[in-house]
Formats: sequence, C-alpha cells, structure tokens
Amino acid sequence: MLKWIRNRLVGYEVFFQHEGRWRLEAVTDDEDAAVALARKALGSGGTLSARVVRQRSMLNGFTTETVIFEDAVQAREKPVVVASPSQPTPLCATVADLCEDAGRQVVGQVLKDYLARNNLTATELLHGWSHARRLQDKGGGIVTAAIHRTATAQAATTGTSVKDRVKELIGLVDQATGLARDFAAERKRLPPFQGADIAAYARTVQAAVGEDRYAYAMRSLLTVWLFEISSLPGKLDSVVELMEQPDIDEPLMRLLDGIAADTLIFADVIQDVFGARSNLAGFLCALAGFLQGRQVGGMSPGAARLSGLIGRGVAPLCRQVLTARLVQEIASDKPLDKLNPAADGTLIEELTTALMQGNGEMFGGEAVRKAMSIRRLRNRQDVLRAKGLHAVADNLRAE
Repeated sequence: MLKWIRNRLVGYEVFFQHEGRWRLEAVTDDEDAAVALARKALGSGGTLSARVVRQRSMLNGFTTETVIFEDAVQAREKPVVVASPSQPTPLCATVADLCEDAGRQVVGQVLKDYLARNNLTATELLHGWSHARRLQDKGGGIVTAAIHRTATAQAATTGTSVKDRVKELIGLVDQATGLARDFAAERKRLPPFQGADIAAYARTVQAAVGEDRYAYAMRSLLTVWLFEISSLPGKLDSVVELMEQPDIDEPLMRLLDGIAADTLIFADVIQDVFGARSNLAGFLCALAGFLQGRQVGGMSPGAARLSGLIGRGVAPLCRQVLTARLVQEIASDKPLDKLNPAADGTLIEELTTALMQGNGEMFGGEAVRKAMSIRRLRNRQDVLRAKGLHAVADNLRAE
C-alpha cells in the first residue's frame, strides 16, 4: 500500500528471511506499523531476520528503496523435555544397577529429548565424564527434574516414598558421575578401541581391570569410540557390526546388545531401520515381521543384520525394546492411518495377520494380545459413536 506525500508515493515493505532468502510478508503505508510488525516477529520467534524497506516513487516513475530497519536474533533453543518413565521402573539400589541395562533404559526414557539433541545414548551419558559434566553445566534443573519424574513413577508403582526415592536417586547419580570422572583419568593407561577385533580387545581390558570392573570399563572405553560416530543410526549400525565379529563370548555380546538397545528408543533410529512407511499400520506390520525374522522390504541394510541377531537369540535386549515399542503403539489412540481413520477396522485385521506366528499363536504373548484387545475395543466404540450409539459404546469392555 502506498500513499501520497509531497508528490511522491511512499510505502513500506516488510521482509522476513526464510532458509536464507528474503520473503515479502506485508506492505503498508505506515512506517511505525511496519517496524512494529518486524519487531514482533523477531520477538515471537516468527523469524530470525527481518527487514523494512521504504519505497518512494516519483510521478515520473523514478523509484528509490531504502532499508530503514533490519535486525536479527539468535535462534532460541526450546527447553529440554524431561519425560516420565513410560514403563514400570526398577528400584536401583546401587550405582551398578543404574549403569546396567534396566537402569540405562529408564535414563534413556526420561532424558530422551536431551540425548537425541546431543546424539548420545544413555550408555554414553552415564559412562562418559565429558558428557555428564556438560549436562551439569547446562543447569542442574534437567537432572533434578529427571530424578523427580523417576522417583514419582517408582513411588506410584511400588508404594515407596517419593522423598526417600529422590534422596536415594540423587546419591546414585552423584556416585555415577564420580565413577565417570575417576575412570576418565584411569582410561589413559588403557589402549583405546580402534573398531577391530573387539573380542581380543575385551580380553585385554578384562586382564587390566579385573572381572568385577570389566563391564563398566568396557562400556566406558566404547563410549570414547562411539563419540566419534556423529549420528544415532550410525552408532546402531556400528555396534551391530561389532556384534557380528567372530569369537565374541556371551558377556561381551550381552554388553553390546545393551548398547544397541539404548539406540532403539530414538525416532531417528527407528526411521533409519524401518524406512518411510505410509501409515502407522504399515510400520507396525513391518515391525512385527522384523521381530519374527521375516523378510520385510524398505529397510536399511543394517536392519537385516539386526534382525538376524535377534532371530539367533543373541540380541534379547534389542528384541525387548522393540517389542515394548510394538505394544505401546498398538495400544495407543493413534489412528492406524491418520489420513483415513475410518480404515482402522480393515488395518486391524492386517495387523492381526502380521502378528500371527507359524504355530498359530500371536507374537508377543499376553502383552500384545491385551494391546490388540484395547485397539479393537476403541475401534468398535468409534464405530458406535459415529452412529450415535454413545451409551452402547461406553458400556463396551475389552475382550
């Protein structure tokens, strides 16, 4: 919009920068309004860079443009989300419990947002002094919130006191941080892992630190190696490759399985393993087939290797984490096809077929059967409510 001022047409154009390019957002004849719009967008996060250009056009067509306002702001990082544990959590009694598989899985659930932002696994956070220190430097609020969320969940399922659990967890976290700090100095006398012949490397570490400290030391040393891998999917692929190396004994395989399982809670890793799927039903059918060792198209090369390890029974923790994901997604209220919620009935039958094993039993046992019952109940209720039969829908019960 332009207005006449002393034989000139004057207007103000407001530009926001998007992906490195300036885009016209508004035109006005009011300078104050144009600048206010630019400032508001900068302050609210609507853009990181804004510019106001004054345009003057003479009667003879000659036009001049002058930038009267330009400013930029730094991107504001969203607060880290600290989640409550999604499953019943074990009561860790010692720092060893916290660092072992069950304890790390809880840490991964509660601090998943922080870990994903920093491309870290729970193993790395608990065993790497530099990672633990960086989390402390970001402010103790994240750790405090994680402790309280965990303590509250544990109190609700075990009847313990929240206050007592908070106190105990604070002590365990302090001990874990101290262990990571002390081992950071000790590992200087140990050879670094180079990615080859992990069985021989593990024997060297065990001889140096003793059997009692072997698991902690191996995870800590592997943390240094994992840090050089820049993505979570890449870490999973690299650990799976280690699991396929020869001469790996059962304790070492269990240790590697735990680290691989730590990566499988992240959306980026699941996306990389299973590829793009058209809807939730497609993903769940692929996951069900994957866990049963079936050939599933559209997966990464590393997925076939992981499926083979699960099928051989040497990756039970990976199987457990993925099965828990299967149960959680089946029982959720997400439509199996968000673009076509009415197709849920048909897709439920397709998913049922994918879950059936060769022996006629449903994969996943009682947990999956219960989740499918919840899914079917919700679908029947939706159908009845769509017909106006709300009372009938409310009185339905799961099978």
